[in-house]
Amino acid sequence: MNDWRCFVAVPIGDQLRAALSSAVDAWRRSLSAQDLRWTDASGWHATLAFLGSTDPARVPSLAEALTDATAPFAPFTLATGGLGGFP
Repeated sequence: MNDWRCFVAVPIGDQLRAALSSAVDAWRRSLSAQDLRWTDASGWHATLAFLGSTDPARVPSLAEALTDATAPFAPFTLATGGLGGFP
């Protein structure tokens, strides 16, 4: 079985997703952005940590460890600003 590229992330809200979608739609139409690879907005998230190549058999234990590590914390809100991308 092939390893998975795993990361720890949190979903973004609908309001931010809509605002980002508007910005990305404008970039997609620009001639200077023709060589970029675009992702679907439904998969957009805020990456907290990149785990890299991971054996799929380890994913359940990683998920459990993350659940245990975050359980003591209440949900919170973050402000966003600025945009960027990976070359």
